[in-house]
Amino acid sequence: MSDDTFYEFKILTEKIADFKDRNNLTYQEFGDATGVNKSHIHRVINRESFPSLKFIIRLARFMRLPVFSLFLASEEMNRKEFASKVKEGLKQLEWDVDELGRRTNIPVLRLMDIFRATSSPSRREYAAIIETLNLEKNINFLEIKLNLMEDILRDLNLKDEQIENVMKYVEDNIG
Repeated sequence: MSDDTFYEFKILTEKIADFKDRNNLTYQEFGDATGVNKSHIHRVINRESFPSLKFIIRLARFMRLPVFSLFLASEEMNRKEFASKVKEGLKQLEWDVDELGRRTNIPVLRLMDIFRATSSPSRREYAAIIETLNLEKNINFLEIKLNLMEDILRDLNLKDEQIENVMKYVEDNIG
């Protein structure tokens, strides 16, 4: 198994285990909800068995997540979302990475790391990129902040119902 495959498999198994624990599900309940037996869930969580594509699709539906997100760490998803918005901004302005580097004083190699979503921008870099590309008009910062808040609540091991209640309260009472 390659390092990348193992890393993605580890993220998947950790997400399954976290979801199971957060929602106080038994292996039997989890298996019933995803169409597999409880021993299969146990083997997948303990990295003794690879899940099938069919199981992964059922799992994503049950967890109410897009399939790809099962294989990405939360921070990585936020980095990819930001990188995507920056690429859109560059395309609209018809700039390349070199031009953004000149205008923000961020080294091109550092910008490439940010674009590949292999590292997060610092606050200064984030602010410089946002200002230079005038992304405030194009990015729904509220949505990004709400997604981040939801990730934090999940990291705190709140149950899905608790997370939904908190998110609904916040969305209903914003501004």
